[in-house]
Amino acid sequence: ESYQWYSESGLLLDTLSTISVIDSGKFQVLVEDQNGCTNISEFATVRLVPLTQLFVPSIFTPNGDNHNELFVIKGLFIQRFNIKIFNRWGEQLFESSLIDKHWDGSFSNSKVPNGTYYYQIEALGYDGKLFKKIGNVEVLY
Repeated sequence: ESYQWYSESGLLLDTLSTISVIDSGKFQVLVEDQNGCTNISEFATVRLVPLTQLFVPSIFTPNGDNHNELFVIKGLFIQRFNIKIFNRWGEQLFESSLIDKHWDGSFSNSKVPNGTYYYQIEALGYDGKLFKKIGNVEVLY
């Protein structure tokens, strides 16, 4: 048996019995058996889903020096996001459903004291998976 994998544009991609792809696209295979009979498949559509990524810093310094002033969370391929930040007594200080809305280290119009604060994050990726993360961030002046 022989195999010929083609892209949608007719480019020959591989001659193995299976194909590995690294990008979305449409693919078809031409198969020839030991008797010389051939057949070609319909196009198969492959849609790759990007991997959800989230970066959460462990410290920030909202001291007015214009460096590391905000608790900035960065993410890739996130379709829904929520963060809640608490003090050590469990009082909620901040909540946002926008990943690009950052906490400035304040609560009720006052800067919080130096110390450890706790977060709960829920993020839904484009891969359909719900990602939950709990952790802590240090506020240092």
